[in-house]
Amino acid sequence: MNLKFLAACLGALFVCSSAHSAEYKSDGISAKIAKNGYITELSYKNKVLLKNIQIEASYSLNQEEEKHDARFFQAWDYEGKADITENGREMQIHTKSFLGNSKIKKGAEYESSIFLSPNELVIKSKITTLVDLKTQMHLFRHDFVIPEENISGRGLKATGTDGLDSFLLIPATYSKNFKVPPSKNISISIQDYILSFSADQKGTVYFSDCRAWNEKSILITVNYSMKWTPELVSYPSGTVFEWESKITIIPD
Repeated sequence: MNLKFLAACLGALFVCSSAHSAEYKSDGISAKIAKNGYITELSYKNKVLLKNIQIEASYSLNQEEEKHDARFFQAWDYEGKADITENGREMQIHTKSFLGNSKIKKGAEYESSIFLSPNELVIKSKITTLVDLKTQMHLFRHDFVIPEENISGRGLKATGTDGLDSFLLIPATYSKNFKVPPSKNISISIQDYILSFSADQKGTVYFSDCRAWNEKSILITVNYSMKWTPELVSYPSGTVFEWESKITIIPD
C-alpha cells in the first residue's frame, strides 16, 4: 500500500464528526445521520457494521504550490444541512453544499442523495469542481469504514472490473500478501448475512486494509473511475463527476 491509501485510511477514521441529528430505524438497517447528511454509523439488526459513510476527495499538489492537507471530507462541511424525507420504511437524505479544507474553502459543490431501506443503502453523488484540481488517478470517492471485528477471518467475493470472480479469506491480522483487485462488487460474509458493496458503470470498488498502520478497521471506497496517468492531470473548475454506490444486506 502507498501513502495515498494511508492518508485515505487515517482520514476516513479521524475526521471530525458532529453529533448525529437524525436517525433512520427499521427491522434491518438503522443509521445515525449528521446535520449535513453523511452517515456517522450504520447498523443491521442492532449490530454496528459501518462508520463514517461520506464523500471524500483527494487531490495532488505540484512543487510550486503551498503544501497543505490536499483532501476534502463531507464531515468537514459544517454549513450544509440535509433535507430528510420519510415514506413508510424508507428514508431519503438530500444535501447540496460545498467541500473544502483549511486552504480551499470551497473546492467543489456536492449534491448527495442517500436512499435508505431495511436491506439497502444507495448513494448518488454529483460533484462540480469550483477550482482546478490535479491528480494522477482518483479525485472523488465514497468512504465506508468497517470495524475490524466484523470481518477478520471472514470470506470475501470480489467481482473484478474484468468480470472475473475472486474468492478470498480476509486474514485475522494484516498480511501484506492479501490483496483484493479493483472491483465492481465486493461481498463479505458477516455472521448470518452478506454485506455487499457495488458501483455503477462510472465507479470502482476498492478494499484497503487499515490494519497495515495498526488501525482496527477496513476501508471500502467506491471511487469515481479514472485512469492512472504518469503525470498530473488538471481538471478545471466546472468539471462534473457523477456516480452511484450501493450497499445491500441479504441473508446468507
